[in-house]
Amino acid sequence: MKSYETKKYKKGLKAVDPILKKKFLNHEETLSMKGLTLNCMDRKAEAYELVRQGLKPTKNVRTDNTGFR
Repeated sequence: MKSYETKKYKKGLKAVDPILKKKFLNHEETLSMKGLTLNCMDRKAEAYELVRQGLKPTKNVRTDNTGFR
């Protein structure tokens, strides 16, 4: 997040990739952040796909938003 805010996009991608490859393959917030970073680097098609994946409704998101458990 800090790299995105300071417009150090390449550094941000280097920080995000290990998280997605080693620990959390489909972490929604990380996928969305990587998409936003790529969008700023004019890699719009790839960015759109990552943000779309990051915004996919999962069981946890649906239950938190609706208040049902």
